[in-house]
Amino acid sequence: MQALFEGLYEYVIVDGNLETDPAEKIFKYLRTGEFKYFGCTCMPGPQLKQAIPISKKIREEFPEVQIIWGGYFPSNQQKLF
Repeated sequence: MQALFEGLYEYVIVDGNLETDPAEKIFKYLRTGEFKYFGCTCMPGPQLKQAIPISKKIREEFPEVQIIWGGYFPSNQQKLF
């Protein structure tokens, strides 16, 4: 997906598997007001345990930001959303 945006849009990547506190970094970026979208790739397990609360908090604090989930979990469970 990154290759699709290269050179067309400004973006940042926060890797929840590498960051000590990915939510802190995500919200730091969103508070700048420069981002209209939050994309999240997640799988069941630890990633999902992070993705749900972060997405809910984004929805509360930044209702104008569009949340886009990807990866095999949301694709597999699309009938639930």
